[in-house]
Amino acid sequence: MDSFTITPEQLLRIEEWLKQFEGRYTGAIGGAFTYCFTPTGLGVIVKVRDSVSGQELDVTDYDSW
Repeated sequence: MDSFTITPEQLLRIEEWLKQFEGRYTGAIGGAFTYCFTPTGLGVIVKVRDSVSGQELDVTDYDSW
């Protein structure tokens, strides 16, 4: 099984983005957010999606490719 990592910079961006959803009920297990890692030939695309609103944040570091 492959594993994927989030850099400290990506984590900061994600945490900032998630602040807009604070206080919102996300269900009994809190599963409102999907972290999607898509490996490509150049690197890994990293996106976080809010399943309630459909908003998506792309934190991929395209400059490092």
